[in-house]
Amino acid sequence: MTTAPPRLQPNNSILSLYKQSSSSQVPNRLIALNATQPLMAGQRFIPGLDGLPPGVSLLSVSYGRKVLCIHSQSFGESNVPTSYVRGRPMPLFRGATSKIILAYLPVYQLRATLQDYSEQIRDAGLGETWDEFTDNLRKLRKDGYAVAHGEVDRGLTGVAVPLLQDGKPKKVLGSLSYVMLDRDFDGRDMPTIIGRLRAVGARICHSISAP
Repeated sequence: MTTAPPRLQPNNSILSLYKQSSSSQVPNRLIALNATQPLMAGQRFIPGLDGLPPGVSLLSVSYGRKVLCIHSQSFGESNVPTSYVRGRPMPLFRGATSKIILAYLPVYQLRATLQDYSEQIRDAGLGETWDEFTDNLRKLRKDGYAVAHGEVDRGLTGVAVPLLQDGKPKKVLGSLSYVMLDRDFDGRDMPTIIGRLRAVGARICHSISAP
């Protein structure tokens, strides 16, 4: 007889964010939390990243105008002091983890985001005008991954791929990233890192779309 896998529970750190919300915001925030459940179940595929240089994997989702890490896992003899910890909202415009999510947001969200956060977007090097902003994001979509050096934490390099749900246009569910100390990062490892992230990300997305 096969035993059913244990049901994954939301991280307490994420739940605490919802408890701090005003009562009028709770319903929408609970809907957002429920939407993360399929991705949280994708944790079981993360060990597929084993064998990469020492580092930390991050499974993250869009959270309003922020990005939220919902799962992290260390690999190798790593001591990576990343600011992306479970349940902490992080900037949408800095770091590979966030930028690859930003690149796939719907146009209406991008327009509103540029209007409200033009200074932060400019400071992050993503452009000052709508054309510059969308050109930079288009390049990220064309590459299919993002790389950032020290944008969130000094001395760290991050590589991230999007987690996309099938459809036209594809909907971004979040990102899967890998963060390493600069001294452990070798550009020659990039094809392997990106390939492994894409393979694990594909398994996560397939598990969500599978009946």
